[in-house]
Amino acid sequence: MGRNVESWLLSRRSSKISPAATRPAVVEAVEPRRLLSGTVHYTTKFADGNFAPANWKIIPVTVGSGGAQTAARAVKGGHPGAYRIVYNTVYTATGGVGSVMYGFNEYKKGSYNPAKKGAITSINYSEDSLLISGFGQGQATGAAVIQNGVVYFDTGLVTPNRSWTHQAQKSITAANFTASDLKSHPDFSQTGAPMTFGFYRANSAGSQYTIVAAIDNFSLTIKSAKTIPKPTKK
Repeated sequence: MGRNVESWLLSRRSSKISPAATRPAVVEAVEPRRLLSGTVHYTTKFADGNFAPANWKIIPVTVGSGGAQTAARAVKGGHPGAYRIVYNTVYTATGGVGSVMYGFNEYKKGSYNPAKKGAITSINYSEDSLLISGFGQGQATGAAVIQNGVVYFDTGLVTPNRSWTHQAQKSITAANFTASDLKSHPDFSQTGAPMTFGFYRANSAGSQYTIVAAIDNFSLTIKSAKTIPKPTKK
């Protein structure tokens, strides 16, 4: 299995912690507006350009021999200010099975409950990324979500650039997110289980290597619609 992120991940979808900086760590906005009788539309935004360690948690998801992922916060040098550095190591593949290391960086303040805010109709995701050390396409990246203990990833973005680069994915739906089995999708309906959003970084390999890349200005905006049943006449 080759080391190229794009060829393995994309083709299958068809340190010291520094003190907090001054930039706001969280932006969450919910703006309901009634458009039709019985339906309320919401916009919910999660954003972080500060990356305080207490707000983030890495949940590893591996295929084959897997690997390891860690992260650290840098105070300056971001786009601008503080940013998050992700160290991703993929172990040597064994038994003829390629190794993949996904790290779901869960935003602890990025929880969403469809029962309260309705079915998710679309998601817009963006980040600024930077390749610090490594080769090729850098790390695969994008929006991710955990629901009922399963992590789902939206593939399509990579981090090959040695300078800060803004990139985005628009109008993402549940069909765009898949688990590591490349088959399962999250339930974005109004009856779906609560979930928590964030981003991921991933690499695949035949032999062991490490790629270091950074992220700044994480932003994820959810559009949703809640259906309110009409009162039953007695």
